[in-house]
Formats: sequence, structure tokens, C-alpha cells
Amino acid sequence: MLALPRGRSMGQTWVSLKHPDSEAKTGKTHSIRCAVYTDGQPSQAPDNLDDISNVLKQAGKLVWLDVERPTDDDYKLLQNEFKLHPLALEDANTPHERPKIEAFDGYYFLIVHARTATPAGIKGGEIAIFASPNYIITIRRDAS
Repeated sequence: MLALPRGRSMGQTWVSLKHPDSEAKTGKTHSIRCAVYTDGQPSQAPDNLDDISNVLKQAGKLVWLDVERPTDDDYKLLQNEFKLHPLALEDANTPHERPKIEAFDGYYFLIVHARTATPAGIKGGEIAIFASPNYIITIRRDAS
């Protein structure tokens, strides 16, 4: 398990990994952001999705992928790269009435409800989370 030094927090150093044709496919803004931590400290994240496999193999590394408005190609990439169960990915793409947590081989899958304050009021949404010792994947089907 990666531990932070006492009194320190994980600063985020995001690198955007965008699909060149994502907006054309979905008609919506789409993004994948990546942050990497080495022994609990921010470090350089790859700017290419193909390089994530190499980072995941390195000791002491934690990869955090934040996927906003995922496409079908994103779900395929996540299944192939992280060996995520197809039913968990289907759940990540389906609205839920209740939060949930499930244990899979090597990772946990969570659905959490989030609230965002906006000038127009409180907006609700869901975040799907896949968490293992060396990666965290957050999936937001909307931009909140």
C-alpha cells in the first residue's frame, strides 16, 4: 500500500489524454485525464494511453485515470488495459438508485453519488470507481 508522509496530501498533476475523434463520435466534450504518483508523491504522467501499461508495472506507482463522458472505445480500453470485468463496466455505464461496492479479483468497484453546488442549485451525479493497489479509475458519465 502506498503511504503518504504524515501531514502531506497528494497534489494532483493531471495530464489530459484526449481521443482525436471523441467529440465527433459523441457530440460532447470527452476527456481522459491521468495522474501518476510515485511512493505517494506526484510524478510525471504519460501523455499517451499506450504508456500506462509500462507505468502500472513499476513498483511504487499509482495511476489515477479520470474518464469524463466515456465512449464505447473507452470501456473497451479499460477492459483490455486493466482486465476489468465486463459486468462491472456495464454497471459503470448504467444509472443506479443506490451506491454500491463489489469486490472483484484484484480490485474493488464502487458507485458513489456526488453533489455539486452550482449557481442554478445542487446537481447530482454518479461516479464509478475502480480501485486497486496500483490504480484508481474514476468514471463520470456527465461533466459534474
